[in-house]
Amino acid sequence: MMFARLRDLICWACASISVLSLFLSGEAWADFPGAKIRIAIDAEEPMLENYGRIADLINKVSESAPGVPIQIEALESQALESVAKRASADLLLTSPFRYRQIGMSSWRSIAVVMHDRVFDPNRSDGGLLLTNADNSTAGQLSSLKSTRIALPKDAGLTPAMALQADWVQERLPVGDLEIVRTSLDVPALMDALRAGTYAAMLLPVCALEKAADSKVLHTAALRVISPKSSNGLACAHTTTLYPGAVLASAPTLSPEISRRLVGALLSSSPDPAGFYWSEPTDFSAVDEALTALDLDAYAKLRKWSINQIWRDYKPWFLAGMLAVIMLLTHSFIVGMLVNRRTAALSASLAREHAFEAQAEQASKRIRMMERIGLLGQVGSLFAHEIRQPLSAVSVYAYGIRRMIQNDAIDKEAILNVLSKIEKQTENAEAIVQKIRNYLKRNETEKRTVSLADIARKAAATFASSGKRKAAVRIEELSQQKTVAFVDPIEIELVLLNLMRNAEEVQATSNIREPRIRITVGISSTESDFCEIAVEDNGPAMDQEAFAQFQGLVSAMDTSKPDGLGLGLSIVKALIEAQCGNVVFERSDRGSLRVVLRLPRLKTEQGKSRGTKPGEKHDLQS
Repeated sequence: MMFARLRDLICWACASISVLSLFLSGEAWADFPGAKIRIAIDAEEPMLENYGRIADLINKVSESAPGVPIQIEALESQALESVAKRASADLLLTSPFRYRQIGMSSWRSIAVVMHDRVFDPNRSDGGLLLTNADNSTAGQLSSLKSTRIALPKDAGLTPAMALQADWVQERLPVGDLEIVRTSLDVPALMDALRAGTYAAMLLPVCALEKAADSKVLHTAALRVISPKSSNGLACAHTTTLYPGAVLASAPTLSPEISRRLVGALLSSSPDPAGFYWSEPTDFSAVDEALTALDLDAYAKLRKWSINQIWRDYKPWFLAGMLAVIMLLTHSFIVGMLVNRRTAALSASLAREHAFEAQAEQASKRIRMMERIGLLGQVGSLFAHEIRQPLSAVSVYAYGIRRMIQNDAIDKEAILNVLSKIEKQTENAEAIVQKIRNYLKRNETEKRTVSLADIARKAAATFASSGKRKAAVRIEELSQQKTVAFVDPIEIELVLLNLMRNAEEVQATSNIREPRIRITVGISSTESDFCEIAVEDNGPAMDQEAFAQFQGLVSAMDTSKPDGLGLGLSIVKALIEAQCGNVVFERSDRGSLRVVLRLPRLKTEQGKSRGTKPGEKHDLQS
């Protein structure tokens, strides 16, 4: 009902202003081009006698800004708070409690409503508690605990807030205070009070005096509860006093309009009801009351309840919860992927270990097979090479026997022959040791040696191992020393094998003057390699025969009826073990030429004995 009557009054005032604006000068509108004044009024604040104050305010605004459109809205508390925070209005009329509760730092109070019975604008409004005169129990505020206190329909927010503040400041239980806002006017509320419906009624300050002046209320039947006195107020009151209704301006209001409006309001005379405008200077009492009620602008900051925290920080909590959920999901997915990957890696590692075990077993089998094959090769080599020292020993033993049979014993000759037998025995022992090393899979004993020295030693051994028909000639083709890091025994065995093969070929070909030529030098194509070439003056080979020979070598076959096909393959294996290679080619005259290519040491380690470049050595048994 109160809100509807206030809305009707505002509509009437707006219509009056619109009609008045038709007669205003256009020059006044030019002072504030594009301006519009928006006024927001607290719908819970005005009383019936305040209608005159609202109309007076509208008139003063219209006079201060003639021709400027005025927009007026009556708003409930939530809408009013939203307008105040967004500064979507230029003027705001509300109670001092609402003004300070919203915490409008950008708003400025320009006037407050006063009554002609009040002399202090900072102490002009409050509440008055009345009860029946015959109610002897209601003397103090504490006597109203757990009772019902009625508030008339036209009372604003200030009386109830003032009573609640005093109640809390006297440390009375908040739950024991019950204020009922009724739809009754003061006379009807007086009847309800007499009937015992309410224990007391709460009126605005000076409402009792106005009712008495208008003779609508018999004050003799009423009694003031806990009355207070004040030098600046000529009205009875129970509660602490506060400023009246506040008119505040926003930064959006033109400074010139604000100046004119303040001047017009403060210079105006009281209306017929005795109300007028004054300038406020102190809202500390309002702030203390709101703080006591925990309703001030900072009350939310002092409350740390779970619900309050959830309301204030709900978006952040939701974002944090979402982040935690995403993090947990990410951790779960990553953990699952890691476990899956770990399982895959473990399976792969297990397979790799299995493959390694299988490979190791296969490698062992291959090594065993190689060892068996090597045993066959070495056995053939042993049988092939041991004949030479044994043959020499046999020849020397035969010579000693003939000397004894012929009684031609020559001590020096016998000692010489025995020395040669010992030397051949050492050669046989070296061959046996070499075979044992192969069977034990020992590393070869490499050292820095002169290839020419090895060739000469091999030729001497070949010449002394029985009756040899082939003459061996050694030639050094390079002025630089042919030094290599090899196993000298293996190279010597290779050369002995090649010379024996050459002699056998010459014997089967009925060569009258068999010759074997060994050349030692540096490779003409690669200077980092030395070459030892062995050739003979055996029968010439055409291209077809040479190709057939190479096929036999590749297939480890042999052309000898009783051969094993291992001679040249052993040669290749021994040379390749020295990081070299074997090349088979035809000599200038067409006979077979075997070239051994070995890595060369450019810096000689140890002093090697050699012949002069171009020097030849002929060895023949």
